[in-house]
Amino acid sequence: MDCLSLRNLATRLDVCVEGSDGNVFKTHCLYPSFSPVFVTISVWGDGFRVSDGGGAAESVVRQGLNPHALTSALKAARNKYNLAEKNGVLSLKIDSADWLENAILAVSNASAMAANLAYAYVDQKSAKDIVPELILALSVFAKPSQIATDYPVRGHSGKERKFDVAVIGRRNLLFKTVSPYAGSVNSA
Repeated sequence: MDCLSLRNLATRLDVCVEGSDGNVFKTHCLYPSFSPVFVTISVWGDGFRVSDGGGAAESVVRQGLNPHALTSALKAARNKYNLAEKNGVLSLKIDSADWLENAILAVSNASAMAANLAYAYVDQKSAKDIVPELILALSVFAKPSQIATDYPVRGHSGKERKFDVAVIGRRNLLFKTVSPYAGSVNSA
């Protein structure tokens, strides 16, 4: 594929519509639900304001996740990209149109990051919910005195790792719970 074909494809992907709060621009960033991140660009004094319009929060709530999971995620995204955050809306004020492209990228990346962190937090919590079920299933095969939780194991490197559940015997059987989400799998 040549560069002209790629540019034509990118042009088709770009969507901008005029809204009551400013121009709404569809970015190439995605939320964990695979819906695109939209930013709103409005005139602000002599410059511009670029905002996610609360898109990260909406993405989290729309998927039925606890909105409280978003609080620390928004803070992390705000700090990483040096943005403002108020009532779940990430924004950036710039003085010149020269910075508009960078502002769009910063706000859209921060919004996607916040949603991803919130999803990972919720999935991490749900992985911990598996532990009681795992213990119940293992109690059919092992005595309760042989089942331990938060079991520490020191590896060859000398670093200690904790496993959610262990069945202690001649050869220990170790379990680390994960949920089917990349953040949960990678952290485990």
